[in-house]
Amino acid sequence: MIEVAKRRYMVVPDEDCWTISYQGHKAGRFDSQDEALDEAVKLAREAEGLGYDSQVLVQSEEGRVREEPTARDRRH
Repeated sequence: MIEVAKRRYMVVPDEDCWTISYQGHKAGRFDSQDEALDEAVKLAREAEGLGYDSQVLVQSEEGRVREEPTARDRRH
């Protein structure tokens, strides 16, 4: 069995906006954490649809990190 790497999307504060960090790159600039989170979950669900494991993490402005459920997490 071939193991597929997990795709991690992390919503992080970035100066005066929010962004999604993915594989060391920043993706998008969002006015709110909620907007960035919606996009990160969408990207994770698309990856899951292609057969990848995915994970969405959210970093607060204080630096705390939490995991956000994706579509696959909700099915299990």
